[in-house]
Amino acid sequence: MKKTIFALILGISVFATVGLAQEKLTPELWRRIDSDGPKPLPQSPAVKRETTDAEDEGLKGKVKRVIREYRSYTDVCAKRGRLLGDIDDFDQNGNQLRAVSFANCGQLVGITVYGFIDGFRASLYKSVFSSGSVTLLNAPPPKPNPPTQKPDERYTYKFEYSYTAGKPTLMRMFHNDGRRGMYYKYSSSPTEKSTSAFTPDDEHNWRMVYKLDDKGNEIEQISVDVRKVYGKDIVYRIQNKAFDQAGNWIQRSRYEIQSENGKTSEILISDEFRTITYH
Repeated sequence: MKKTIFALILGISVFATVGLAQEKLTPELWRRIDSDGPKPLPQSPAVKRETTDAEDEGLKGKVKRVIREYRSYTDVCAKRGRLLGDIDDFDQNGNQLRAVSFANCGQLVGITVYGFIDGFRASLYKSVFSSGSVTLLNAPPPKPNPPTQKPDERYTYKFEYSYTAGKPTLMRMFHNDGRRGMYYKYSSSPTEKSTSAFTPDDEHNWRMVYKLDDKGNEIEQISVDVRKVYGKDIVYRIQNKAFDQAGNWIQRSRYEIQSENGKTSEILISDEFRTITYH
């Protein structure tokens, strides 16, 4: 979820890669990640939630680190080979510790750390984005959303969660000065899950629907044209090709389903890869 949020904020498609992208994770790049990123946030006292970050990401087992790579076939990164997408770190309880984001054909763009401050879940983000521009869709002027407190420089966002029958249904974000941020509504069933994003003005910004197989793996993604930008929903078929011993996918392909003149075709958009280590 968090990766989707970040990609949509920057206006970037995080699909992407011949070559092994992890070869680019040199000691120098790891040093840069550690030195350029924000300092870790406190991990205790932790706030008990009904699900963990790892579970919310659909991960099975005691995951320690996920390195995502991709190879794109249809965008500006198509000739760049296999590229880094992001790196997520988790503690033994499934709480996310850090998210390292790559975009612009594998360029390091931002680092977020997660923790607990004054009894709430919080994140601290630092951009290391050196070039490029953000593309935003046309939107009506925002409604008043004034600060309610002095900015708390210890964090960027804090999060509030709601659950129904042990499943997440709502996550709200608040800026460090108390202003309302985006919020997200979730629904799920054995065969489908969905995420809807809303602006602080309660505008329905985007919606993703995921079809699941009998093991809970994503096999189809529908990007709903909520804002009527494209004139149609965009549908992808996901082909899971390999899993690790814990049952987490480690290789899959994504195809865009296109219909024209009564005929349906599929176009390979990307191959996606994950290297997962465990506690």
